[in-house]
Amino acid sequence: MPSDTIRAALVRRLRVSSGISEEDVREIEALPIAVRQYPAETPVVRDGERATECCLIVEGFCARSKTIASGKRQILSLHIPGEIPDLMSLFLHVMDHELSTLTPCTLGFISHDTLRRLHQRRPVVAEMFWRDTLIDAAMFREWIVNVGQRPAPARLAHVMIELRERLRVIGRVDGNTFEMPLTQEQIGEALGIHGGPRQPGDQAVAPGGDRGISARPRHRTRRAEVLGTRGFRRPLSPPVPDALSRPMPRSAVRGPSSWTSAGGVRRS
Repeated sequence: MPSDTIRAALVRRLRVSSGISEEDVREIEALPIAVRQYPAETPVVRDGERATECCLIVEGFCARSKTIASGKRQILSLHIPGEIPDLMSLFLHVMDHELSTLTPCTLGFISHDTLRRLHQRRPVVAEMFWRDTLIDAAMFREWIVNVGQRPAPARLAHVMIELRERLRVIGRVDGNTFEMPLTQEQIGEALGIHGGPRQPGDQAVAPGGDRGISARPRHRTRRAEVLGTRGFRRPLSPPVPDALSRPMPRSAVRGPSSWTSAGGVRRS
């Protein structure tokens, strides 16, 4: 992949959240970036490691997560091209969570020493990175509320709408179609949904398409049927709230996972 394409991913991201001068762009374009290819579901930085470089996602999707003693994993955030999901490692010398790939990824690595020199030389660029980190923290707080307080259909709606809007900003949405490369198991880890005995009236999770899900809220009952590929059933939640049962344009997520909303979820 050409080096200018790699740096353009970062510049495009910074232009979204901050004004950036041409001089700052030239400084960023001059950064030495080591490009590496990672297969899907591979750790980039492990919990407890001491990182010496930050990771720029050029292509692919990554996730941050924590795994508890029982082996259960909670996905904390999803990350898309142009983001530096471990920028905090520049100041937090020991990682307190894991960063891993969800799909095959092209990643660009910038050493901490290089970034520190850039921040000292160009304080405005340092402010841009700081602002980007604050935006990430704001989304993280929303993620905590989402997992902790919303019913499962609303959790799923929030994650999908958030991902769609972030991808729209970088030109990765075609109408209402976008990539969401999550398996059903990973969706459960992101939403904090764990298996259990099925109860009368629970939402159904049944086999579906190729690593895909489709939700079809039922008219009158306002319940959602989530279809996946693992072939297991899990209880999801009470009926979909009114704000999530009103129609929106038909949308689909293409890629390893697919989402189809037929008269489904709408942004409140």
